[in-house]
Amino acid sequence: FILKEVLHRILHNATKFGSEGTLIDVKSSSQKGGILVSVENKGSAINLNQLDKLLKPFFLDENVMHHSAGTGMGLAICQSLLKNIQSQIHIENVENGARISFLIPQGPPN
Repeated sequence: FILKEVLHRILHNATKFGSEGTLIDVKSSSQKGGILVSVENKGSAINLNQLDKLLKPFFLDENVMHHSAGTGMGLAICQSLLKNIQSQIHIENVENGARISFLIPQGPPN
């Protein structure tokens, strides 16, 4: 349930805040300690002063995010869910867009 909900919310944000008509890149790769999942969209860069605030509940900055709909809970819920599996969201600006990534920790050996 956790991963499905996190991916759903991150993909929803990527479509909502990305440039219309652009592709969303979803990638996974094996990393030390687990699998790294990243979702990248094309669009405006996120103001560096706003990055940490995006993970706080009810944070909406309509000037930065160019929208007027939503509650500001999507990424805060994702962060909370990921804490249950000892993970967290990383947000970064990339060339012509933004990337959200998180690590799915490797489970205990069978």
